[in-house]
Amino acid sequence: MSEVASFELTEVVDLPRGKSVETPLDLAILEQTKIELNVNIGDVSMSISELKELKENSIVKLAQKVDSEFELKWKDVVIAKGRLVAVDEYLALEITQVTSNEQ
Repeated sequence: MSEVASFELTEVVDLPRGKSVETPLDLAILEQTKIELNVNIGDVSMSISELKELKENSIVKLAQKVDSEFELKWKDVVIAKGRLVAVDEYLALEITQVTSNEQ
C-alpha cells in the first residue's frame, strides 16, 4: 500500500494576476508528476485513392526533411526543439533549444 503524506492547509490569499507561490510541498508533488510529451515527425497529404493503394512495404514520403527541427510539445505548448537521432534501436530527440516560458 502507498504511503500517504500529510500536510496542513493554510490561509488562502488573493495574489496579483499572473503571480504564484511555490512551497516545498508543491515542488515535491510536481517533480514526481509524469506528463505525456509529443513529437510530431511529419505530415502528408494524399488522396483517398492513394490511401487505398497502400500496402505492406509501401513508403509514404513526409513533407519534413530528415534534418528538420522538430518540436517537443506538451498539449499545444512547445517545450523544446531538436533533431531526430538514433539511440540504439530507438528514435530520440536531441534537444537544440529549450523554449522560454516567458511570454
